[in-house]
Amino acid sequence: MTRGDKSGKFSQDSVICVPDIRIWKIDYLQDEFVVMASDGLFDVYTNDKIVEFVRDKLLAMPLMEQVR
Repeated sequence: MTRGDKSGKFSQDSVICVPDIRIWKIDYLQDEFVVMASDGLFDVYTNDKIVEFVRDKLLAMPLMEQVR
């Protein structure tokens, strides 16, 4: 069983959650944005495709709405 698999996650009435936590320092001059998603997104799309998608969405928004 690997993390993220449905099998083994449920034990009677409780759900076992083992988060995968990583800590980075953000460089505000270099980093454009942060993508927080489940492993399912990264199973389907490459990092490059996700970055391309987010950049396209941000560029389509008015500048002041990008800050939310």
